[in-house]
Amino acid sequence: MNTVDLLLLIAAVWRLSNLVANEDGPYLMFRKLRRKVEKWDKKYRWFRRSYLKEGITCEYCISVWFGVILGSLYLLLGDLMLIIVLPLALSTGAILIKKVVFILSSIDTYYDKLNVHSFSISEKPVDTIHGTRWELQQEFETMRKEVEHE
Repeated sequence: MNTVDLLLLIAAVWRLSNLVANEDGPYLMFRKLRRKVEKWDKKYRWFRRSYLKEGITCEYCISVWFGVILGSLYLLLGDLMLIIVLPLALSTGAILIKKVVFILSSIDTYYDKLNVHSFSISEKPVDTIHGTRWELQQEFETMRKEVEHE
């Protein structure tokens, strides 16, 4: 297994894990699956004891299972498996690019609010309107959380 294959598999495992554990999916199928699992967890004692709910709703837990499945398929199918994981890896790349652009635009917005282009770390008040850097950082974190929830 070369490095590119490994990176593609890692990206595919992350994408599948995130999709099942956190996203709605096409036709809301993953949201419905998580709701069904939550109902079973409340209804059946054996299900609650098996920790299957955590295995499906926890991104870290389910990534282990997807890693085992995709790793085994790679060992069985070889390079043919890359055809299957490539769309997932490309999707992961697109998501990472979106997050990087969001972070960069948030930083740009943050500095625009400061209305300063260069300053030294030793400065305590940044400007008289917004107050100290700590207050601006808190405001930036609040803004970031609001955007993430949208």
